[in-house]
Amino acid sequence: MKKQKLLEIIDGNLLEKLFGFCYARTNDSYEAQNLCSDIIFALVMAAHTEGEVENLYPFVWRVARNVYADYARQRRQRAEYFYQGDAEEVLLLLAGQQEDEDQDELLLSVYRQISFLTKAYREVMILFYLDGLSTAEIAKMQNISETAVRQRLFSARQKIRNEVEKV
Repeated sequence: MKKQKLLEIIDGNLLEKLFGFCYARTNDSYEAQNLCSDIIFALVMAAHTEGEVENLYPFVWRVARNVYADYARQRRQRAEYFYQGDAEEVLLLLAGQQEDEDQDELLLSVYRQISFLTKAYREVMILFYLDGLSTAEIAKMQNISETAVRQRLFSARQKIRNEVEKV
């Protein structure tokens, strides 16, 4: 059977099955949609190549598994890039790296105040300032709106500023 027949079997039923495959592996509808679209793209690209396939459905699932393997490898590489440990440990390590004692004392005070923030505020601060993620990336990662990320950053900065001024 020619690969061009692939386009004929892509219907709502197959799309639902592919989305289920993706959602079972990502547990996030946004990521599942992205992964599913990558799989469909790979299938469309395969349909425009020469050659024949004996069984189309096993071919579709092999492509899906290969695309997912690439996705998982990329996700693992991104996870290795960012620190996944305890936020308070990171802050103490960073405070210990400073040279100037006055600045070290001020930073230690700021880090101490960050550690007193609630987990939601603390994580957003660390992801934004230490990991260098954008508000959109943080929102997607934490399944909240970008406005909520900005609000948490603003509130956290205000709380830290007020407490450090008291010190």
